[in-house]
Amino acid sequence: MIVIADTGPVSYLIRIGEIDVLPQLGQVVIPETVCNELKSQRAPEAVRHWIASPPAWLEDSGARAGAGCRVGKGRPRCRRTR
Repeated sequence: MIVIADTGPVSYLIRIGEIDVLPQLGQVVIPETVCNELKSQRAPEAVRHWIASPPAWLEDSGARAGAGCRVGKGRPRCRRTR
């Protein structure tokens, strides 16, 4: 199963400490817009901290390189934002 995660559910799962439930559901896809919203100054500190150092199942996310995320082969990859 492919899980396309939106900002709200990801944010709340991070805040309640249950974000690791997502990869248990299947292949997780976080679109670029969601990645950028998670990095926004408006996002809670815990959420910004999580996206700045994402777990292994969120391989090559833009957060690691300080860039935006884009979907590729079902997983986020790095892409510089403008």
